[in-house]
Amino acid sequence: LFGHGTLDRADSETKSELYKFNKNGFLADKSDFLVKSTDRKAALAGKFVNIDFNVTTNIVKISPEKSDFNNNEKSILDFPNIDYITTIDKAIWNIKDKKITMAGVVENSNFKSTATKQYGLNFNGAAATYDIANVNLKISGVPSIHSVDVSIIPHNGLVTVKSDGLLEPFTKAKIIADTVNGYHVLTNANININSKLSFSGQADYQFVNVKSDTFNI
Repeated sequence: LFGHGTLDRADSETKSELYKFNKNGFLADKSDFLVKSTDRKAALAGKFVNIDFNVTTNIVKISPEKSDFNNNEKSILDFPNIDYITTIDKAIWNIKDKKITMAGVVENSNFKSTATKQYGLNFNGAAATYDIANVNLKISGVPSIHSVDVSIIPHNGLVTVKSDGLLEPFTKAKIIADTVNGYHVLTNANININSKLSFSGQADYQFVNVKSDTFNI
């Protein structure tokens, strides 16, 4: 059975020109997909994505539609409540657990703030979990975050976006102040990344003498 149009549920809304219905649910190609929330904004807004909605298991698989020369539209997953978007490869919405888990190739999986005061702050990550009930996004496998003219390396590659869209303060982070040559290295950093243009905090400066001995200052 095939169809097209808008499929509205209490928990979600799907718009697609091609549905394929089966006994367990439906598939939707190149769709606009919303995960509803109690807030006026959607928990998730997927653009140009493929949906595999299993009503039996209450599991929804979300994957990007591959663009081609005839269509340059790109798949995006938008989290309006925290003002973040991502290009990560795939996502799974567990309706019962109220969580959306994501995974992808780190080089292709970008997370970007859409808030004006963040000035385009963005970074890559390998996996993430969005907690719909608690309104936060936990990202892992983050190599670094660029703010001002430094590279900030999170401890264990972990980053949390809070419900207000700001990043949770970092502890035990590493800062490379000369991103080209890596001459200035600071460790044990406790910092707040406020935006792409601002960060604050404290750290130990690693001084290297002429004998190549390293000291924390």
